[in-house]
Amino acid sequence: QNVTSDVWPEFLQISTVEPSPFAAGTVYLAGTRNKANDFQPYLFKSTDFGQSWQQITAGIPDHDFTRVIRADPVREGLLYAGTESTVYVSLDDGASWQVLAGNLPIVPVYDLRVKGDDLIAGTHGRSFWILDDLTPLRQLDEAVLAAPAALFAPRPTLRVRPWLTEDWGGGAAGKNYYAIFADFVGFVEEETPQGTKRRVFLDAGENAPAGALIHYHLAKAPAKPITLTIVDSEGNEVNQFSSKGPDW
Repeated sequence: QNVTSDVWPEFLQISTVEPSPFAAGTVYLAGTRNKANDFQPYLFKSTDFGQSWQQITAGIPDHDFTRVIRADPVREGLLYAGTESTVYVSLDDGASWQVLAGNLPIVPVYDLRVKGDDLIAGTHGRSFWILDDLTPLRQLDEAVLAAPAALFAPRPTLRVRPWLTEDWGGGAAGKNYYAIFADFVGFVEEETPQGTKRRVFLDAGENAPAGALIHYHLAKAPAKPITLTIVDSEGNEVNQFSSKGPDW
């Protein structure tokens, strides 16, 4: 039985079928007709085991055709979509979409995967990209957006012993080389706002910052620097951070 003849056009290439991790009978679908010179995005949702379908593309431009849709396994209604140019996110089960690009260049996104707390994008010609730490997105809702300030609960962080040579200097300014597993990789050194050195490897990805990451949301731009104080279980101050940065 063909239950889609009046829902999407003929010869739609179905590229992704994504079952909901939460609701039985709910499934998401991504398709494309770019080979027929139709560059419309095609994303659909069914809540009755595929008997009926609803198109869910509000917010995605007409020329940005879709290849993949994925459901977040932790937060119900949080969806990710990959298109011919970027990544989109929906916080309301596909009712609306917005760009989730950051520093991701304009690139066709062929597949998406959620791995733990990270979102991995497989692109055409620009390798893999990883969005580290989805916990703020999973906690973002109308109450957070309406509050003057909101602090997101950080994800669990492992404390590990660094490599012995991790903090060694790289010598003269400019391109340096570092032996790893019998190969040599190039890097440059830059100074952090805290006055320490960090290596930026050339032709390689960049890991997330070490340590626990704390995210917050402000409804308006602050008029003065923000201060974040960390205390122990008895209220004693452990550390304090400021958006102003150090004075040196």
